[in-house]
Amino acid sequence: MKTGIIDEPVNYKDNEDDKLGINDYANALKEFIEKTDTPMTIGIQGEWGSGKTSLLNRLWKELEGDEKNTKIESFWINTWEHSLLKTPEETLISIVADITNQISEL
Repeated sequence: MKTGIIDEPVNYKDNEDDKLGINDYANALKEFIEKTDTPMTIGIQGEWGSGKTSLLNRLWKELEGDEKNTKIESFWINTWEHSLLKTPEETLISIVADITNQISEL
């Protein structure tokens, strides 16, 4: 019998149940984003396993799947992937390069 904690984010591919209770947060954040007129940056912070990535997956799906949403452009930056085996300075350069590349593709 396997035991332990699995840290795998929910991808919400098939409208699965909201087992983490994040739909209300995702919906509220989506509404805030859609109603705000100015460019913005939003940071999501929380303890390990609190559902940050699952929340962002849900929000990403909602924003990308909304065909009437033509004024919002978004991109995904996983800072953890950029920081593997790098100094803080190298991590920052890697993240800025990724942001620059994604903005240039828009």
